Amino acid sequence: MTDHCYRCNRYFNSRSAYNQHVRDSRNHWKCQYGHPGADFKSWRGLKEHYVQSPHHPYCQYCNVHFDSSLELQDHCEGNHAYCNTCNKVFKNDFGLHEHNRQKPEHADLYCIPCRKLFQTPNGLRSHKLNSRKHQT
Repeated sequence: MTDHCYRCNRYFNSRSAYNQHVRDSRNHWKCQYGHPGADFKSWRGLKEHYVQSPHHPYCQYCNVHFDSSLELQDHCEGNHAYCNTCNKVFKNDFGLHEHNRQKPEHADLYCIPCRKLFQTPNGLRSHKLNSRKHQT
């Protein structure tokens, strides 16, 4: 019995030869992290899989895999423009600022001039009352 690679239209005499082909071929991009059957046509397809899968704690900006979602979150908080409330990473600080400014859920929590997001509306009110930047 022979194994056939439909993507490359090649036949192999054994399963091990086929597996070696898939592992070494530039036409195959295999998920190495828990999805042994996931084989993508391009690096972009594999990366999209990592980004969209809840099973892959993966930072698309650094191309780094983490052991847990918590480790990924710690990484994002320390290295990227990150909204903790929405669990979203932005390309830069301006992207995060625009997100905080426009997101209805942040309207009562975000100080636009200071670019600070507060935990509670009272925290924002207190900030505006006590900050020198807001005293006129």
